[in-house]
Amino acid sequence: MIKKRKRISLSIRVSSLLFLIIISCVLLPISVYAVIFPTVVNNPVTDITDTSAVLNGGLSDLGSATNPSLSFEYGTTNAYGSTVVGSPSDLWVPASFTGTLSGLSPGTTYHYRAIATEGELVGYSDDATFTTTGGGSAASTSLLWAIVPLEAAAIAIFVALIRMKSNGSVRAVLLTGAMLVMGVLLFLIIYNMLTAM
Repeated sequence: MIKKRKRISLSIRVSSLLFLIIISCVLLPISVYAVIFPTVVNNPVTDITDTSAVLNGGLSDLGSATNPSLSFEYGTTNAYGSTVVGSPSDLWVPASFTGTLSGLSPGTTYHYRAIATEGELVGYSDDATFTTTGGGSAASTSLLWAIVPLEAAAIAIFVALIRMKSNGSVRAVLLTGAMLVMGVLLFLIIYNMLTAM
């Protein structure tokens, strides 16, 4: 009876040991080969002009990657649509990288994000935006040239009325000159307001 109990106890211990070995064999590879994606972040955009900008990003953690390729996606929506290769194009250690954009539209908001890629390991930054300068020039110029004829017509009407009342006297000449000066000043004020938009 005692021998039976010893055998059962030994059997339980062996079974427990085998169970622990099997669990270790299953879980150890999972923990060793866990995939960690590289981490990238956005830094403020610099050198923004009407048609160009410099995107700035940072590789903050390699994850399971050893030498990821770097790039930026950008476009007028968060669907992006265009890609520019980073500079440097890849990194072995956490560091900053840039992407120079050209051929952009003035006064337009663009979405962008940084990307680090190595095989199936792909890390994305959050979506961010920037807006190119300009964009108001064409509208301002059109509005300006729409106002010029109206202003000229108004001045001509005032001059005609003054001449009719004063019958060509010196007073009429002075008033005409004053109106012309006021018209020029008004033109310059409107022009400065529109070009400042």
